[in-house]
Amino acid sequence: MTGLRAILAGLGAAAAVALPGVAQASPAPACPYGAVCLWSGPNYTGASYVWTPNQGNVFLGDRAAALVDHVGSFIANTRACLIDTGDDPGGDFHGARLAGAGDYRADYLGAFGGVMDRIASGAYC
Repeated sequence: MTGLRAILAGLGAAAAVALPGVAQASPAPACPYGAVCLWSGPNYTGASYVWTPNQGNVFLGDRAAALVDHVGSFIANTRACLIDTGDDPGGDFHGARLAGAGDYRADYLGAFGGVMDRIASGAYC
């Protein structure tokens, strides 16, 4: 190859090489079909919990206390209602977000993940 083709081929090869000292994003882990996977840390790290609709309306403190008001990342493979009760003993919703199948957030803690404490069927939203 000569000319422009050679230059473009060289650029493509250079782009495929990882740069030293640059953190590479890891791929999201698998989450079962029909489930929502929650992690306490960003980028799908830390304590985890797998919720399915047949579990119903779940207070995270009963299943994974590390996730109460601390959902750092999630993958949704079904519709689910992510809920904030504001630590209300009666369980009244202070806020809710609908997650659809295919939704995910690698860094959710600074958003609604910092107040979320329940998960339920999408019908709750």
